[in-house]
Amino acid sequence: MRHPIKITFFILSLNTISLVYTNNVIKATKIICIQNSKYFVNHTCRLKPVNRYKSVAFLDGYLRKELRNVSVNIALYARNDVNTYNPFLVNFTQNICWYLGQKQFGTYMKVFMDVLTQYTNVNHSCPYSGLLIARNLYLEGNSISALFPKGTYKGVLIFYEGYPFDHIGTVEYYAELFEARKILKKKKIK
Repeated sequence: MRHPIKITFFILSLNTISLVYTNNVIKATKIICIQNSKYFVNHTCRLKPVNRYKSVAFLDGYLRKELRNVSVNIALYARNDVNTYNPFLVNFTQNICWYLGQKQFGTYMKVFMDVLTQYTNVNHSCPYSGLLIARNLYLEGNSISALFPKGTYKGVLIFYEGYPFDHIGTVEYYAELFEARKILKKKKIK
């Protein structure tokens, strides 16, 4: 009889945490892309600042070869007090083609696939050929902020083709999670 009470308390505490962190923002500070010239040509990768709290990423590249079996390794690193990045909470490798075909995702893979299908033209199952585009890529702070403490993070995405893995490219995404300050408008004095 005590287990339903514990589960209810746990759900209520998660809801309270999400209410506390509603003003958190994830702002991208730097992006580094490394492509394998065997797979990509005309590759661009840049950040565009929109305002104080938001930067969006633009990535594109033209595929030389058709990709039939793409996997991704996702790792998250948190910066500590001595400015080094240590592994933090997430490090896994999954096959993107299988997930897009099955439409069944784990927790972290679901967040990644939501971002991937929302901001890129990778919204169908394999194979992929031609131009790959990611436009206005932005991570919402409220959706993930309850899981992570405030600080600076580095996300590393390494993409592979086939098995054994052949490196396609790497994306390093640096971001800061912080609380947004409300800007008070000055009242006009008459």
